[in-house]
Amino acid sequence: MDGNIENTHENRLKVIQIIRKYQPKIILANAVFDRHSDHKKAADLISEASFLSGLRKIETFNEGKLQHKWRARAVYHYIQDYFIKPDIVVDVSDFFNQKIEVIKAYDTQSVSASDHSVAGILNLLKQIESTNQIFGRAIGVKYAEGFTCERYIGTRDLLDLI
Repeated sequence: MDGNIENTHENRLKVIQIIRKYQPKIILANAVFDRHSDHKKAADLISEASFLSGLRKIETFNEGKLQHKWRARAVYHYIQDYFIKPDIVVDVSDFFNQKIEVIKAYDTQSVSASDHSVAGILNLLKQIESTNQIFGRAIGVKYAEGFTCERYIGTRDLLDLI
């Protein structure tokens, strides 16, 4: 239910099961600070579960079989409603229109023309475009997605960061 995400032991175990099942190299999570309280709660839940999924003493099962520990290399938090200074930006120019269509397809973000909140949704979409343009300009592309990081981003070669 909207507004009721909880970072409980039971919910962490559910997220750990999913992480261990799919073994992602990176995990994308909600913003660490945002207008909707569920966003921060989800960010905390995912962050904690991501760490805990790498501990062998926490047992989870998939289809009756004990899962092996797994920890993603990084958790990146995307930026949502509040403007947060990103730690890293990624060129999304080729996918920006698809991103907007996906947002429109999500029931709580779409409205009919007769709905009084049409202006609010249109403003949200304009805000997303503007933010992605600001982040894109910083790296010389049309649109970029910003992320905050939980730990340092490392590289063996500075030229890989261009």
